[in-house]
Amino acid sequence: MEELDPQQQLETFKQNDAYRQLLTFTESLVTRVVNLSSQLEVVTGDLEDQNAIRRDWKRRAEAAEGAISKNPFISVLVDGDGYLFRDSYLKDVESGGGDAAHRLLSEIKATIEAAQLQSLSADSQVVVNVYANKQGLTGALFEAGVISRLNDLEEFFCKFTQSQTHFQFIDCGPGKERVDAKLREAYRFFLRNCQCKLIFLALCHDNGYMAELDTYRNDVIAKEKTRLVDHYAKGRAFADPPFPMVNFDEVFSNRALPVKRVNGFAPVPNKSSYSSALAAPPAVEAASGFGQGQFGPPPQKSKPPSDAQASPTTPFASHTNSFKEVQTPYLASGVELPTSGDRVPVNRLDQRIDRPLQTPSPNQQRHFDDRIAYRKLCNEHYLRDYCPDRNCRFDHSPIDKELKNTLRYTARKIVCRSGTSCRRAGCYYGHQCPFPNCDTRRCPFAKAGLHEVRDLEIVRFVSSVGG
Repeated sequence: MEELDPQQQLETFKQNDAYRQLLTFTESLVTRVVNLSSQLEVVTGDLEDQNAIRRDWKRRAEAAEGAISKNPFISVLVDGDGYLFRDSYLKDVESGGGDAAHRLLSEIKATIEAAQLQSLSADSQVVVNVYANKQGLTGALFEAGVISRLNDLEEFFCKFTQSQTHFQFIDCGPGKERVDAKLREAYRFFLRNCQCKLIFLALCHDNGYMAELDTYRNDVIAKEKTRLVDHYAKGRAFADPPFPMVNFDEVFSNRALPVKRVNGFAPVPNKSSYSSALAAPPAVEAASGFGQGQFGPPPQKSKPPSDAQASPTTPFASHTNSFKEVQTPYLASGVELPTSGDRVPVNRLDQRIDRPLQTPSPNQQRHFDDRIAYRKLCNEHYLRDYCPDRNCRFDHSPIDKELKNTLRYTARKIVCRSGTSCRRAGCYYGHQCPFPNCDTRRCPFAKAGLHEVRDLEIVRFVSSVGG
């Protein structure tokens, strides 16, 4: 056997090893290609899924945008206790409501055209909500002679709502904060509604709204879609409004109601509400039933006048008389004042009698008006010495005796729902008419039957029920 040359053997081994390395490298390349092909199939499938999802969401977005653009609307929120319609509309029972609605609609569209808002068109729907205390507003307008019948306001708003599909009047009942709460919640709802392109707020008469509006001062959406409706008696807090102002002077009144004067000052002090004594004033929702004044002397006995002689100011005149005069309650012979404040004075018919209050002077009344103009006083805190609300937003800072008496005196003009049967020593309301020379046809106390409380002689003090 021929012996191989070692050098040749070495070369042969090297050549064979190179073939093996090349084969190994080739196998690794094939394996990598196979793996990448599998990954490509997965990625391709995912991409197709993503494209399908993107196309679906694009279709949905286009459909939603189309739906939104097809139904844009404008919201108008009005505090009807402060923004009164012009007298010419209110006096016209037949067509005043409809005329006011059409005029308001024209003013809104003119404002939109002037602002050149591209998101709104001439056929955009307008939703108008007027929030008010109908009973209180009726009494105030009747008292001022703007309406001649108590149901005129109801007819006005009936024509107002019937004339336009989305115009509504919402009766919030007595209590100023009820209107405020409704209007605030409505604003929050419409502000986040993407179909609502513009909101008009008619509330600049009341400084209390500014705390809510200030939270949106730097809100881009709110600044873009909110407009404030100017008021002739604009609150001081609106000197620096967070949103642009517009005027609807041809729709809303530009003057205060002529309020009936009592002892030299108006029965309802706050100019931000014209609900008269029928509704709680903005800063007063209640008053203590326990007074600070002195009981008067028993009336002198005299022969009662005949029906023909009875004058409108006679305390015990016939039920057909329109006016009555307020007498001072007095203690029956032998009756002593209780030593504690948890007793309720009643007459022989077990009717509750309100203890007298000291009448504030005009200066004291003006001081009271100035104090509540910026921040309202907490009645629970001042008149019951206890406020259960730990997060109360009303003023709890110290006040003097005169201001406290004026708060109590003003709040006494609100009718107690329990009437003369009320037995809460700390009741916040009045239980007989407090107005001198009061016209019973217009007084809320007459409607509640509290003008018939004629016996003001207190014969005993009964225990309080309900605190």
